[in-house]
Amino acid sequence: MVDSTTAVQFEDGIAIRGTYPDPRVLALIEGAAGKLPLVIADPPFGNIVDEVWDKVGCDDREFCRWMIDWTQKTEALSLPGSALYVWGGVGLPREGKKPPFRPFLRYLVDVEHETSYQLSTPITWSKKRAYGIQWGYLFTREEVAYLVLGDHKKPRKFTVPLLDVKRGYAGYEQDVIVGYFDGCYHTHATSRHGFHEDASCPCLSPEAQASSEGMVHELLRQAAVPLGSGTPQAAASNLGREEPRPPAGVLRQLAEEEPSQEGLIQPKKRREATRDSLRLDRGGLEGDLAGHVLGSGHPSRRKRSPLGQLPVGGSDRQLCWVCTWEHLRRISQGEPYQVGRDHRGAGSGVGLHEGVTVEAVALIEKQMKYPAKSEFLRRTNVWADVTEIMRGKTHVNQKPDRLMEIPIEVHTEPGEWVLDPFAGSGTTAIAARKLGRRFVIVEQDPDNFDRIVSRLRGEVNEVQALIEAMDQES
Repeated sequence: MVDSTTAVQFEDGIAIRGTYPDPRVLALIEGAAGKLPLVIADPPFGNIVDEVWDKVGCDDREFCRWMIDWTQKTEALSLPGSALYVWGGVGLPREGKKPPFRPFLRYLVDVEHETSYQLSTPITWSKKRAYGIQWGYLFTREEVAYLVLGDHKKPRKFTVPLLDVKRGYAGYEQDVIVGYFDGCYHTHATSRHGFHEDASCPCLSPEAQASSEGMVHELLRQAAVPLGSGTPQAAASNLGREEPRPPAGVLRQLAEEEPSQEGLIQPKKRREATRDSLRLDRGGLEGDLAGHVLGSGHPSRRKRSPLGQLPVGGSDRQLCWVCTWEHLRRISQGEPYQVGRDHRGAGSGVGLHEGVTVEAVALIEKQMKYPAKSEFLRRTNVWADVTEIMRGKTHVNQKPDRLMEIPIEVHTEPGEWVLDPFAGSGTTAIAARKLGRRFVIVEQDPDNFDRIVSRLRGEVNEVQALIEAMDQES
């Protein structure tokens, strides 16, 4: 502890040598910065490092009481909805008769009871270098608690933090019914279109079915083109925007009306009337065009076809691609149809075989449900992308600048103030300056304070300090 409080003024901030939260220190902070939008605190953890300032003779309850005290003083300096980041560790376990020392864990519970702060997010800094003992897991983490003054759901400012890693996809998609079309089915009662391999109807040959299936797919794609593209490229180009609505003449609302012959893709009276669906692929005939079962509660329709395909065979009915193609092709040309007339025979109108039924098949495609708001991944509460300083530290607990830059970017605007009441190496001030913010830092140790001032004045060549550290190790 120092005997007196002093301060050094910079163009973009102030460095105070003193003990937080002494009244004179608090007065200097409030006089320089007013009410604060962000405080980043990395206080002594207590008996963790071999430094005088980290040695404590009290138990973790008393140490936690000290943490609550300075947090209450910080609350009086802060704006409503402001952010407080408090670094800490898991502490020490019981050793013999010596009780456990875990003040940070106590603090996380008590701070919400004794202050107006709410814990918004516990954050883990995942380090690269591990340490540990034979009877435990290697330890690679340090904790920081993100608290909000007031309702944690209503921070004063929160700019969504992003990583430097691109997500690689445009968002989350879902299956959407874009319309319905008529599928022609051979029923079990059909005499001319039985399910036996020796059936006389040429439309049941595998070659005819395969050829007609491809033509049906292409016809449906052409009819549904105005519905909008579901390709990843199109979704990426429309990142963050809603898909345009298709023309009303192509996709009609699902209304209480009977099937229409005005187009291939038609509305249906009830969704429950369909038990099959076909996935629309806009990539071409070579694409995957598998249908899947929607299902229905109707007693006569409990039997379902295998997941992933339309029912092209079974005990109750069989989809005929040849009849479906002929039916849809003639409808697309504006011809009416009559059930029971042979479409291969003479006569006006489109006819279907006797025993062939027409059922609605839902046409589905993937559409964007939750479009990504950025092409980059969002930061989680595990920060694994920031590497600790391995050499050339000016302080035993010095953290990388990036760890301080993240909350500064998230919670402040350029020109706003940031407070660090336990400055250590002065990293918070360096990060604030880099980002165009102003800083107030407090450090009680005279030697550490002098090094901070030298860093802020540009008198410390940090590259040279790293080289000297490497020379000492060698």
